[in-house]
Amino acid sequence: MTQSKMNPPPVVRRRTINTRRRLFASLLVSGTMFLACPVHAQEGATQIPEGKKPAEIVVPKSYDGDADFEEACRLRLNVESVDTLKEIITLAKSAVEKGLDKADMEAAKKLIAASFMQKTQEVARTLTPGMSASRKNKLLNDLLGDLGEAIEFDPLLADAYLMKAELHARRKEPDAARDVANEGISELAAFVDSKLAEPDMKVKLSRLLMIRAGLQSERDEAVSDLKRSIQYDPNNQAGILVLRESLVQNKREVEALEFFQKLLESNAENELVIQNTAELLASDKDRIKDALELLSAKIKILPNSIALLKTRARVHAVNQEPDLAKADLDRVLELSKDDIEGLLYRARVAIQAEDLDAAKKDVDTAFELAPNRIDTILLRSTIAAEQKRFGDAIGDLLLIIKNQPKDQPNVGLLMQLGLLYSMDDRPSQAIKVFGQVINLDSEYWQAYRMRADTLLAMKDYSKAIADFEKALELAPKNDAERSGILNNLSWTLSTSLADDVRDGKRALELGLEACELTDFKKPHILSTLAAAYAETGQFDKAVEWSEKAVQLGRETKEPQLEQLEAELESYRKKEPWREKTEAKENKIPLVPRSSGVDT
Repeated sequence: MTQSKMNPPPVVRRRTINTRRRLFASLLVSGTMFLACPVHAQEGATQIPEGKKPAEIVVPKSYDGDADFEEACRLRLNVESVDTLKEIITLAKSAVEKGLDKADMEAAKKLIAASFMQKTQEVARTLTPGMSASRKNKLLNDLLGDLGEAIEFDPLLADAYLMKAELHARRKEPDAARDVANEGISELAAFVDSKLAEPDMKVKLSRLLMIRAGLQSERDEAVSDLKRSIQYDPNNQAGILVLRESLVQNKREVEALEFFQKLLESNAENELVIQNTAELLASDKDRIKDALELLSAKIKILPNSIALLKTRARVHAVNQEPDLAKADLDRVLELSKDDIEGLLYRARVAIQAEDLDAAKKDVDTAFELAPNRIDTILLRSTIAAEQKRFGDAIGDLLLIIKNQPKDQPNVGLLMQLGLLYSMDDRPSQAIKVFGQVINLDSEYWQAYRMRADTLLAMKDYSKAIADFEKALELAPKNDAERSGILNNLSWTLSTSLADDVRDGKRALELGLEACELTDFKKPHILSTLAAAYAETGQFDKAVEWSEKAVQLGRETKEPQLEQLEAELESYRKKEPWREKTEAKENKIPLVPRSSGVDT
């Protein structure tokens, strides 16, 4: 009888099964599948080499929970429904209660947590807008309970903290959401800081810190959370944007810049960090050079970085260097010819350089690539207005306005539309639109001012004066635009053809205030002061200020110089000025912009 028959090789089947099961469960929990190597030996491999003793047979200890755990692992191979997940959870919990060896115990807990997490994700999909409040509330309670259990079995399950905090926030339970975020941040940060975590966990910890930042009642605590969030994930674009806005709005630009410069030291080639550091530098006109030097140095290292090239183009544009800005944008469009943002920004630079044809060409290309982008249509409207194609400009604005939500009208777009109607000699339409703005926002003083100007051109003096007075009541006391309201109202009270409208004393008060706000350096406002003096019969003063208006107008190449000179001659003859211009009403029908007809 041979030695192999006398001493058969040891069988270690139980240990093999346990080892493979633990590995299998662990990979299932992490979402990773693998192909196990076959355990069957090749023919002849079971023979014990000559002179060798057989290995000691090790029979591992069995545990009461082994069978339940193996069944849970088998079911996890093919999850067909939420019911299957419930069964897996029940079996794995039973295995934990009955007892498992240490490794299997950890794997079972992770399996339970992962199954709870998958269950909540499946159930969450059933939440619909039309669901009854009671049904929705029950589902949310169930989800929160399941997420709590998932966290209990796996305190490092980041997705569970995120989902639970978001559900509490959705239910307007900020304290509960903050508590979940606090717990998750405490658990995850300790693990991440130990350098054992995968990069994905850093990203999720960053998101959790952002959630807590939004729940903080103290601004400094929110800022601290946002900074930590960005330090864990320097690609957290939303966090970077919120942090910058928060600090800049609260006049903490120096703090913002110091944070991003420090972050840049450990993220030297992170485009997002470079971009924000440069933009913060450029926000200080004395540090634009520093911003350009930083960007140029980084672009040498990252020559094909579209983001950095766009940023440098923006800084060049702010620095009144449209040619250099265009060169960077040309490079952007060489790298990506269909970059819509690059096309639109190059169009804006072309407008800055007064090359409207080039601007129109880029905007038309962008429109072909994405016809429904609001920023493209808005820029196309701007170019049309600059080229005095007011019909096209109006048509584009109407395209945007008609597609805005009816319950959320954009007041800014309506103001632009009203101004374009005025520029296209359609005062009746302009007055209607400015009226819409006032109905939407009764404190919008610019709408009163523009409606007053339009009413004045139509010689509806009483309504115009009422709107001017309302605009003065609402406008900031030291706002530069206030001088425009004062000037136009003073001019009306001095030069109106209607005797019952003119009020020289009031006109003089307003005219002096307008001149003081503009440091007596605006020729047309000096002209208004002269008209007020003439209306009160003080023609020597009228001539004095009218001469100053004409002299300043010649120096500044005032477009209305000819009228200023005519006013001066009138005062020399001791004749007050009377405004005789009258608004025209453009009767040509507007062609819808969608027709493609250039009006």
